[in-house]
Parts: sequence; structure tokens; C-alpha cells
Amino acid sequence: MPSNEPMLIFISGLGADERSFAGQMAVFENAVPLNWIPMRSRESLEEYAVRLADSLDPKPESCCVVGFSMGGMLAPYAAKRLNAKACILLASARSPLEFPNRYRLGGWLAQHANGLVRLFFGIGKTAIRLVRPFLKRFCTDSRYSAILQLCDCPAWRFAQALRMLTAWGYSRPAPFPVYDFPIYHLHGDKDPVLPLVPESADEVIPHCGHLVPMSHPEDTNRFIREKLNLNLITTG
Repeated sequence: MPSNEPMLIFISGLGADERSFAGQMAVFENAVPLNWIPMRSRESLEEYAVRLADSLDPKPESCCVVGFSMGGMLAPYAAKRLNAKACILLASARSPLEFPNRYRLGGWLAQHANGLVRLFFGIGKTAIRLVRPFLKRFCTDSRYSAILQLCDCPAWRFAQALRMLTAWGYSRPAPFPVYDFPIYHLHGDKDPVLPLVPESADEVIPHCGHLVPMSHPEDTNRFIREKLNLNLITTG
């Protein structure tokens, strides 16, 4: 990475990893993945995001944080910790008010029946691995990549993240928290995981589901570059 270039920090979603950003890593030479670290018992989303930011070594002098899905919920807290110039959300939620109620049951189970959630997740991953060769024939490249990432996701992360997300979803702060840096939001209009909240998104990709950075890398890269240039942050 050139010394005068700001670091572009990417945080993947739950059940995903840096492969989610393959289309961005190939374009932005200053891109760095911020990989998930083990969670602590009863840790909040904000507390985890701060520890995640602190795990970055070396610390950037200048940066922008980009988060996909749950990574986008962590991103503003991490960006604040890192004194980022901007934060970009991809297929995510700005506020707990946008978190779908249907995930609350999974979060309750993760809190009160952690072993059961981990068992079900493990069984699901095993089943997916068995049919994986057949899935490749019928899935798009982005969906197949998402399946591979989900299979590699450790059970502890899935269960603890569900608990963390549920606690965040119940926190109910102001609809759009205010930060010292701009936050930009790109979303697909057909997202089945985190349905679009029109007033939250700065730009909506038509006919796009949840896998925004993977299924629409060119739109994603353009959006990132435009927002960075808007804040006079040069890019690779």
C-alpha cells in the first residue's frame, strides 16, 4: 500500500469472510480485511467493534471503514474508534430500528440455548457440504461463494453473533445515530436478509439481493470510489 494512501478497511458479515470483498480487493490496492476475532460473553455489538478495531495492526493514519451485512453494523463503531474519514455500509442497517424482528427468536435461542443453536448450525453446514457439488451447477458464482463462506464459518461465531445482534436490535436508539464522519449506505432492492429501508439507503441497486459486493462488484466499487472522492480521500 502506498504510504500516502488511506487504508480501506473491510469488515465481512456473519457467516462470511474476506472472500466477500474479492471484487474490491482486486481493484483498491489500499484495501485491508479486518477479520473477525473471538467474542466475549455478554459483549455488546459496540464493545466487540471497538476490540475488533483495536486488533488492527498497524493502526492507519487515515482510513475509511466498509462493512457488509453485520459487518456494516460493526463498521460505524469501528470507524469511530479508528478516527475514520468515512464509513460505507453494504446491504446493512444503520440503526437497530432497521433490524428485522424475525431474527429475535434466533437471538433468544442463542442466549438461552447456545448449544442447540450450534448443533443446528453444525448439522446445516454438514448438509450443505454433502450437496455442495450439485449446488455449483445451479447457483450463481456469488451465491456459491457465499455458501462456501458459510460452511467455513465457526459455530461459535454464528451463535454468539445472533445473541449480540438481538441485544442490539432491542436497544432502540435514535433512528439515525450521529457520528463525526459521514456514513453512506448501498443496498439492493430485493434483499431478503435485511430488507431495504428506502430512507436509510443513499443508493439502491435494482434487482439486487443481499450479496451486494459479490453480485454487483462494479456498482459497489463505483459507489465506494464516489463517496471517497466526495470526502477528498484518494483511492487506488
